Amino acid sequence: HAIEIERKEMELKEVRRSVMISQIQPHFIYNVLNIICILCRRNPKEAAIVTRTFARYLKMNVESLKKDHPVPFEEELKHADSFLALESNVWPGKIKVEHDTEAFNFFLPVLTLQPLVENALVHGILPNDGGTIKIWSREIDDYFLVGIDDDGIGFDATLTHGGVGIEHTRNRLEKVSGGKMEIRSERGKGTSVTIYIPAKTAKTF
Repeated sequence: HAIEIERKEMELKEVRRSVMISQIQPHFIYNVLNIICILCRRNPKEAAIVTRTFARYLKMNVESLKKDHPVPFEEELKHADSFLALESNVWPGKIKVEHDTEAFNFFLPVLTLQPLVENALVHGILPNDGGTIKIWSREIDDYFLVGIDDDGIGFDATLTHGGVGIEHTRNRLEKVSGGKMEIRSERGKGTSVTIYIPAKTAKTF
């Protein structure tokens, strides 16, 4: 049993490392740094704000490598918001973010929300020339629910379940928190991703 537990811990660390690295894409870094350079000339105060947001975003990605346990939902939400704030500077006027978060007092695997909001942005909102991403949370019966909805281009949910980042997130959710993920989408109407985390595991850290 000890060998099996150690093997699973190593697998989770490797998955977490892969997810962290995948979230720091070269084109994303280039785009943000380019925006900062432009703002340094046009609006130095705004450049400072974007630089601090970028530093906070990178710091959480790096620190995630050290975390073997779930983190507070609020921490994950701040990280996702940092990502969306940076992308809003890259794509001005294209991204609207809404929050409808009623539940906060629970935990989920580190780097759960960011890949999902990135997926909504890259594959839903931007191809549709802009739109809204809504992040919500609820406590219902014996579960905590987290949702990421977008009104982007959508896709045929019967043909695909998402990319590598989504599958990594799904696997970590199952292994770390005993949770599950549902994806609903329709072409031309958008996509909804819902995470279900059992309350008994969501409050144990």
